[in-house]
Amino acid sequence: MKNISLKQAASIIGEDNVRKLIVAFPGRRMYLRNNYLDVRERNNIIRNDFYSSVLDRQQLARKYNLSISAIDKIIGSRGKEAQYIE
Repeated sequence: MKNISLKQAASIIGEDNVRKLIVAFPGRRMYLRNNYLDVRERNNIIRNDFYSSVLDRQQLARKYNLSISAIDKIIGSRGKEAQYIE
């Protein structure tokens, strides 16, 4: 995981937006996913890839940078997305 400075963040999203983040989440760490903003969307895509026999579990793990056990949980949660809490 790579850290960025507030100056780097400000150069991308602007100083006002960095200040808003600091006020909203003072002293907290933030993790930004590198691909999907919506985990439910990603999980649906993973399930579609798996159930359409496009990719096996190991290929899915590599493609989405997840462990095989995480892929298994996603595949096993089919139809349970309403219970998912981010």
